[in-house]
Parts: sequence; structure tokens; C-alpha cells
Amino acid sequence: MEELLGQTHEDSLLTKHDLASDLHRFWDDEEASALKKQVLVVREDANDVDNDDLIACRHNLAINLHVLGTKVWFELFDIETQSFLAEDRKPMGRKVKIAILDTGIDLEHPQFSNPDIVYLEHGIPRDRVKGCKSFVTNEDADTDDCGHGTHSVALLLIIARKADIYVARIVKDHRSWLDPEVVSKAIACAADEWQVDIITMSLGWPRYYPCGEKAIDHALSRQVMLCAAAIDDGANMEVAFPANYPPVICIPSANGWGKPSDLTPIPLDVGPSFAIIGEAVRSSSAWPTSLS
Repeated sequence: MEELLGQTHEDSLLTKHDLASDLHRFWDDEEASALKKQVLVVREDANDVDNDDLIACRHNLAINLHVLGTKVWFELFDIETQSFLAEDRKPMGRKVKIAILDTGIDLEHPQFSNPDIVYLEHGIPRDRVKGCKSFVTNEDADTDDCGHGTHSVALLLIIARKADIYVARIVKDHRSWLDPEVVSKAIACAADEWQVDIITMSLGWPRYYPCGEKAIDHALSRQVMLCAAAIDDGANMEVAFPANYPPVICIPSANGWGKPSDLTPIPLDVGPSFAIIGEAVRSSSAWPTSLS
């Protein structure tokens, strides 16, 4: 906790002249006032505050600063990145096609089934999810028993606003065995049947699998870009396969201020790597209805 509130970017927020405006821009008045009180307690060293209360205040402040960082990140993405990409999108002959390999998607959720609903102020229609297929025995493609896949697709629809999305269900939930043969079949389907441009894999193993490498090499031969999660065990584990396979872009997690997450493993010395926000990202409105 001392590191978080020490010589870091988050610490600069505690003395930022426009902190109040930031808080009121992203939170209602009651929430913003509560967070400002936490800032004052920590900034003034809290000599008159009980130690347990100070520890709790620091903990809550750290969480809220991460949430604030996420909100700022998405705002900057809207203002800077989306506007930068807008002109390049106009002359495109076809949309970029992205396949996401995950726990499926809850297509019954209003955010996906109702084309008139506004999704997180971006008005994303259901018809951008062009296809979904299950590679898990006796499991439907358009369901999600975990929530990670639905959550990820919702975020992808916000970030890649002109892309067509394809969903491959490759595992039932986080407690189920992630079969490398199943993932390999999903990669082949995305490359050959869906003919996507990008495959994103929210998965990884602590060991190498030849079938996975073969499927990835085949997709690469079809000019497909592949991205895979680094792993979420921090420095206790090395980067997982296939993220540690050099042709695959390794995606470690960062917070909204661009700092590596505590769960991010030690970076690789070889191969491309691109950190992206992976903390305090909330899309509860796109959580599977069965898990709400």
C-alpha cells in the first residue's frame, strides 16, 4: 500500500488541482465527496485517525484510484484513439473480423439481443456478433456459465466499434479443464471457416502443447494476428503458452494509469508484447442474466 501511495502516478492525484473535477465527472456527488474525504485523510497523514481506520481508508482509496484510472483510460480512449481511427475507418472495403476464444456468450442478455438498446452510451447493436460456436461437448455456444466471455465480448464491442465479432466457446467455466485440442479446433475454425483477421485468446497453460503451436502456425499462414493473455499469477509463474510463443502477441495486464498489474508475470525477452488495461474494468450491465 505504501508503494501505491508513494512516488507513483496515483500519488500525484492526491495533490492534483483538478482532482475534484475528475471525481465529480465520474462519480455522483455523494460518491465523490466520500472519496475526497479518503484523499484528505491520507494526504494529511491522519494523525487524529485511528490506525485501523487509516488502514481501511488507504485500502478503499487504493481501490477507488484504480477505478478512477479505468474511467480516465476509457475517456481518453474515446477522445483520442477513437477520433484518430475515425478517418481511417471510412474508406475500408470490409470490416475487421475478430474471433474471441472464451467461455461463450449470453445471447439472451438485452445488451446483445435488443438492437435498440444503448450499450454503455455507445449504441452497439446485437447484429455485430456475427457467429458463435461451441467446441465444448454438450454445451451450447450461446450460453455462458462463467461470465468472462460475455464480459469480454461486451468490452470488445466498445473498443472495436466497427469490427464484426465471432465467439468460440472453448471451455465451460474457470473450473473446467482447458483442453488444448479443443482450443486448436477453435483456432482452425476462426482462421478457415470464419476467416477472421484477429484471434484473441483469454487463456493459457503453464506448459507447451504441440497441437496448439500447429494450429497457431496454420492461422499465421492465413495472415491472422493472434493475441493471448500472459497469465494472472504474477511473478510466481512465467508467461503462459501460447502467449510465450513468439509469433503470438502477449497481452499482460495494466491498470488505468499504465502500470503493470500485480498479477502480471515478468515480461518476456522475445516476441511482441502489448499491455492493456485489465483492472477495475466494470461492465456489470453485460454480465450473464443467469449469474446476475
